[in-house]
Amino acid sequence: MTLLPIDDRNVHGFEGPEYQMSRICARPFCEQNGSEVHHIWRRSHLGAPFNWVVLPDGSACGNLIRLCNPHHRLVTENEAKISFEAGSFYWVQDGMELMPLDFQPPWVVQEYEHTRSVDDLIAEVEFETPGEKTGPVLDNECPTCHQPLPKPKIADKTDKREAKRLRRTWSVTVPADRREDGAEVLDTLVEEARVLLARAGPHYEAGLTTRYYILAMALGLFVTHGEQIVADE
Repeated sequence: MTLLPIDDRNVHGFEGPEYQMSRICARPFCEQNGSEVHHIWRRSHLGAPFNWVVLPDGSACGNLIRLCNPHHRLVTENEAKISFEAGSFYWVQDGMELMPLDFQPPWVVQEYEHTRSVDDLIAEVEFETPGEKTGPVLDNECPTCHQPLPKPKIADKTDKREAKRLRRTWSVTVPADRREDGAEVLDTLVEEARVLLARAGPHYEAGLTTRYYILAMALGLFVTHGEQIVADE
């Protein structure tokens, strides 16, 4: 039985508007076709295969993603889990949070009285679906393999729900002498990576708070395509 994304079971399904899903498996860095549709909140919990759910806080999000057969099997056999935190879905395996899913279902933030119906919410609130701001899903692609890249979650400034996440510092020792200023080198590389990623789709603001996401994305792409990159050299 598929594990639920959150512990709170007060989640209800409904038939909402269809939305475009990525054709590539949503598991981070998987390049296989998403040949199977996965219901994030399982049908047995919702009572039917609903394509949208209402969360305990009254907001709503899409309930469908595409996975390749091997990764779909990992989720359904509880060898991996899709979790939901602060408006984003994450792939969790072996108890370790890997990365946000490469495809994030649309999420509608509740801005109305809870007495209003879900139909009113969906009809009156504009939500972002893949491709609305950057063209078709496949326009948001890796410059090397031309597969879709994950779209970073852009938090709504009016949304006060997200609590601060636990943080820790990960340091790197760099040279700092007349021959080389290691900190400046890394700052330059991170900024160039940010600009390159922006051309392909994922837009990160410049600054200290986005360094982790830029480095994680860049290193993930290198690991995925490392053999090809080294061979090209």
